[in-house]
Amino acid sequence: MTSRTSFQTKRLEFCKAFHWELKKNAGISGLLAALQFLCMPLILLLEFPQWKEGRKLQYASTTKPLEQYESYLKLAIPAFVLSLSLLFAVIFCVRLFGYMQNKRSVDLYHALPVGRGSMFLGRWCAGAVLLSVPVALNFGITMWVAAANGISSAALIKSTLQAMGWVLLFSVAVFTFCSFFVVCSGSMMDTFLSVFGINVGFPLTVYLGYFLTAYTVPGMAISGGDAPWQIMTLLAPFPAAYLPLSSDTVSAGFLPWWLCFTAALLVGALLVYRKRKSELAESQLAFPVPKIISRFLLTICGGLTLGLIVGQANLPLFLTGVAAGSLAVHTAVEAAYSRGFQGLKKSFRWYAAFAVCFAVFYGVFATGCFGYDTAVPEESQIESVSAQTLVNNSGENFVVVEGKTIYLKPKMKQAESIRTVLQAQRNIISWYRKNSFPYVPCSCSNDLTLTYHLKDGRTITRSYSLFSEFRNQQEALLKYADSITELAEYRSKNDVLYFFGPQDINVVRIGSGDSPSGKTLDMKSYLLSGRNLPLAQELMEALRSESFGNVSSLDSNNSGLASVELDYRGRIVPGTELSEALGKKYPYVDGTSSLYYYRKGGKVDSVLQKITKELTPYDENSEQMTVPAE
Repeated sequence: MTSRTSFQTKRLEFCKAFHWELKKNAGISGLLAALQFLCMPLILLLEFPQWKEGRKLQYASTTKPLEQYESYLKLAIPAFVLSLSLLFAVIFCVRLFGYMQNKRSVDLYHALPVGRGSMFLGRWCAGAVLLSVPVALNFGITMWVAAANGISSAALIKSTLQAMGWVLLFSVAVFTFCSFFVVCSGSMMDTFLSVFGINVGFPLTVYLGYFLTAYTVPGMAISGGDAPWQIMTLLAPFPAAYLPLSSDTVSAGFLPWWLCFTAALLVGALLVYRKRKSELAESQLAFPVPKIISRFLLTICGGLTLGLIVGQANLPLFLTGVAAGSLAVHTAVEAAYSRGFQGLKKSFRWYAAFAVCFAVFYGVFATGCFGYDTAVPEESQIESVSAQTLVNNSGENFVVVEGKTIYLKPKMKQAESIRTVLQAQRNIISWYRKNSFPYVPCSCSNDLTLTYHLKDGRTITRSYSLFSEFRNQQEALLKYADSITELAEYRSKNDVLYFFGPQDINVVRIGSGDSPSGKTLDMKSYLLSGRNLPLAQELMEALRSESFGNVSSLDSNNSGLASVELDYRGRIVPGTELSEALGKKYPYVDGTSSLYYYRKGGKVDSVLQKITKELTPYDENSEQMTVPAE
């Protein structure tokens, strides 16, 4: 039998374990390299000649090979290169550490003249190298292919190297993550359940908690649709790996976090492995913490998902859904871990822990989150206030910039405007306290958003749904919002009509309210740019001078009203006020349109009749939509 003194130092033990596993798994690493080569460098070799000759222009957004190259990398790296690396990270984890889950194998390996620390680190380093070499090799070939075809800009090389670094980091992060759970588990089934539970349960738990918060507390200025992806992926390496490659809003601390978290997992796995007994192989009684965490997270997901599906705006149904969903998922996960129901009775103490946590969590938000729902700033503290409403406000308070729709949030500074907004908010708070307290989650949208800019530099934001699922006296909410939108200062700063001039109007579309629904089905277009500028000037003056009740896109009862739509040309240089409303970020506005409903017999109606008499309808399909002003 080989003596334990065959290796004199731990360094020799480590080197032997490292070289043995490196040699043993080199073929798998070669397979990874070949697959990644097929998905990225080879495709580029075949595509570059066609890009240069322009034979694939119908699929391209540009004729430049550089942009074709960048576009393909944005697709290939996350879809193929990264996905293959993560898949092989799992494969290498099973091949290198799977012996811990087999009684015969673990006895054999632990009998070798190699210490546990050296054995684990040697295998881990071998896995990291086997994952990293194919990635580095293929990215190197890719940059060589690009340089050979005349693409070698410093910015492009930097972005390619950054993508390579991210793939390397998360390949190792996923490999380390899975290795940690292999060490903590007694079987591969338990390892899979724990890895799945964390990578699915944690992001979903954070999202459902975020959703529950956003749709329970009135005024909570967060949107259920804007998921906090960076928080959701803090403990889940699989979804986190794709986040920087699909989002431009990754914080500066995201990369350091994953470097530190990966290092912590490695240290934790090493410490646990040193204490792990060989008898734990094929046992369901290994280290219980991963099972407890995974089951707890999945129980939360099951309860909140079913509760939010069946019980919105109904407290008994919501609580019943939470109880049924959480109990079903808890039972299923426990049965999967225990291979049956023999441990189900003992597991209910952990289900009780979930019930207590949920009761505390939901109780806080159902009662207003420690006064968050009733908090209103003092008038003396407010410097200005911004109000944004999406109700009956179609097309008059947004602009299109760089392909994005940006809603204007101009600041109102007059004392009367501030007092009106404060009173409207107090009325809305009273309505919610009277009609929906204690609060229940409901599928509401942020129809009215109020942002107070305080004199000390802080901002307070509150968002309310004006179409609550609690139907009693709901029309009051709209009246409270109307008291804000009827303000002269609000209208002059929230309507794009006041930010542009007649020279910016391209086309006016005029319709009638003769359809049964009151909505215009037959819209006729007239070109107002160029020599028709005087008519554009008259129309803008009429829209600005008409009283609120006679012309408005904010009228909640548009039935029977005629409509007019202004379409503004592109590449407009914003004026001082518009530039400030846009945060002074954009040199050009790509355009916008504004829709208004008007009553017959007013100034707007008179100008529109003049336009229809003097101008010939304009066929927008026959020419480009944007006509430059003369």
